[in-house]
Amino acid sequence: MTSIEELLDRYTAAVRAKDAGALASLYADDVVVFDMWGVPAFRGLAAWRPTVEEWFSSLGDESVGVTFRDVEARGPLAHMLVRYAGLSPDGEELRAMTNRMTWVVEDGKVVHEHSSAPADLKTGRVILSGE
Repeated sequence: MTSIEELLDRYTAAVRAKDAGALASLYADDVVVFDMWGVPAFRGLAAWRPTVEEWFSSLGDESVGVTFRDVEARGPLAHMLVRYAGLSPDGEELRAMTNRMTWVVEDGKVVHEHSSAPADLKTGRVILSGE
């Protein structure tokens, strides 16, 4: 059985390589993804994968470093903080943001993902800290 740590390592490598196929291989075909990309939910890998491909193609010669922290896993549920850092071709950090992420994993695949960030209730804006 695939452990959460293995999934996180594979996620990190796939994002760094901008490999949509490798990232997609972590998810079940019927995954539901609640992400921060402007739609309420992506239902199924076929609906979500084009957004991943668009993200990777928008990066040009940059890459993205991923760091997970505060990972807690209990049975099929895992939650963590994930920091995404935009990196120049030389590895220089250009910008960063931190999201909250929750996964439900069944049979070694992510079947549900929820990504979010806290919001400022006065402005309604999402707080994407780089820490």
